[in-house]
Amino acid sequence: GTAVHPLLPQFRGVDLAAIQVEGELFKGMRTFVMNGNATHSKVDIETMLVENGAEVEQAASCNTDLVIVGAKTIRVANLAKQGTHDILNVDWVLRSLEAGQLQPISPNFVVCLTEAHRAELEDRMDQWGDSYTETATDTTLREVVAYMKSVPEKVSQVLEDSEPMDMAEFEEKLFQNEKPYWHMFGGYSIYLDMYDPITEPYGDGGSGDGSVLACSASASLGSASLGGSEDNSLSKGTNTVEECNREGTQGRLLEDSPLVMLIPVIRFYGGNVVSTLDTSVTHVIMDPGDLSRYETIRRHCKSIFKTFPHRAVHLCSSDWISHCTLSRHLRDERPFYI
Repeated sequence: GTAVHPLLPQFRGVDLAAIQVEGELFKGMRTFVMNGNATHSKVDIETMLVENGAEVEQAASCNTDLVIVGAKTIRVANLAKQGTHDILNVDWVLRSLEAGQLQPISPNFVVCLTEAHRAELEDRMDQWGDSYTETATDTTLREVVAYMKSVPEKVSQVLEDSEPMDMAEFEEKLFQNEKPYWHMFGGYSIYLDMYDPITEPYGDGGSGDGSVLACSASASLGSASLGGSEDNSLSKGTNTVEECNREGTQGRLLEDSPLVMLIPVIRFYGGNVVSTLDTSVTHVIMDPGDLSRYETIRRHCKSIFKTFPHRAVHLCSSDWISHCTLSRHLRDERPFYI
């Protein structure tokens, strides 16, 4: 007679007669489980589906609602190329069972979607699975980050293809010229009066070549940058005030200046902290308890304005920063002028 070759265990279907339906989570859903993985075999996955009301098929047909896979194999890839079926990994089944309700389809579950369902997915969330309408939770954010870590090639490609974003233009469109409190210092270049001597490239006197080699503030702050633009002059070079002074850099970081602690605050709210008092500076912040460099800074700011009339510099006390952050509102600088 004809020899019978039994299917390998990984390709065998579940014995439906031995399974008792216990729930209706997947009721009415026609599924085809192509394979399992190291944790859950094909039979294990089919059993979970049938126990919760699903119909299990042993081949993908035009009536199949969903294909479930535990591993991406050549068979899976071939079916995905056809684009005729929605193919999800087994994590979707497990997550739905854990939550007690069907989970929204997101990129971290997707192996392949039909064209119509992919368009629907793109309307609901971005390519990383971050919903446009649902409130983000700790769990959903962790899932998005985990998915991004699992597809580093895709992340790299997106970064390569992306054009640099003009944050000022973005904020203008989004907030109609009213800055959000969490980015209230965005677009500002702020010089903190914590160097002696200061830089005076346009001053009448001063130190000559107008360049400052600023020390890193990392010795006082640890990791000072919490956001905003990075200023390389504050993160390169020497690491301690003592080393900075010993090397004889032009702008000596004042060891006990309380303004050092404003660096992470300004950066957190979107500002750029600079160590050179040049024409890019929009604000100079001084410690009310130490105005010894006031006349030099004032003369310098006047020189900038004389040369570049459109570059007026606000010369404020550190109280301006404190009042802005405490009120979560960008305050008028004038009451805080030195």
